[in-house]
Amino acid sequence: MSWGKRIRFRRIILEKDVLTDIGYDQHQDGFLHEATGDIAACETGFELFRVIRKIASAMGFHSFIVMRLPTTGAMKLNESILLSNWNPELLRAYDQLGLLNGSKIIRQLKESVVPFTYNLAHVNENRGDGNDQVAVELFKTFDHMEGAYVPTNDRSGNRGAIGFAGSKDAIEGADLGMLSLLSTHIYDRLLNLSEQREPKVQLTSREKECLVWTAAGKTGSETATILGISEKTVNHHLGSAAAKLDTVNRAHTVAVALRMGLLED
Repeated sequence: MSWGKRIRFRRIILEKDVLTDIGYDQHQDGFLHEATGDIAACETGFELFRVIRKIASAMGFHSFIVMRLPTTGAMKLNESILLSNWNPELLRAYDQLGLLNGSKIIRQLKESVVPFTYNLAHVNENRGDGNDQVAVELFKTFDHMEGAYVPTNDRSGNRGAIGFAGSKDAIEGADLGMLSLLSTHIYDRLLNLSEQREPKVQLTSREKECLVWTAAGKTGSETATILGISEKTVNHHLGSAAAKLDTVNRAHTVAVALRMGLLED
């Protein structure tokens, strides 16, 4: 039985209150062993993307985000994302609405290194930017009702975080601890993969232009109009950049290109 199936089986038994402490520990240890092994075996960002998605699903979540903590004054979340399967429309709307500065989740991640769970309604009360209901409605549309965040850091002490979201009840105790341990492995592996590929990457001027406008929140069609080329050509350049950077979506490509300083010319 795969570890993904085993952890889901464990959850079903827990809901019936018949799982013994010994059985829980055995299942948890097996899950951790196999999941950490899968993380360590990843050779590309896409492989790691698939493993994180599998872990998220096994824990009852459908979405995840791996990011560096936004700097003070940052306006767009997508500039801090390293890897994510968030719906692109959610990310685009989040940045267009300017919800980053009022985020209580980002505030808590900056103030504490303790993993935490959240409820959508509660975490958007008294945001301080007047967008309480706007934020709730946006994330509700994409079924980000409950979730958990784990603070992380790299070897230089730079802060990051991994978040998981879905519609399930918030996890607690041992499950949150397990998610925290796995997040540490995920973040470390992702940074190692990034370091391995960085010296070899060179983007063409057109690839950079397409990424710059994508980072500004423009769609493929809007970027095509601005640059005077077809949308198909824009998609080609973005796809080429993603292949070079070993990224899995446009938000991830932009985040990695920005972090590597490839869009500064």
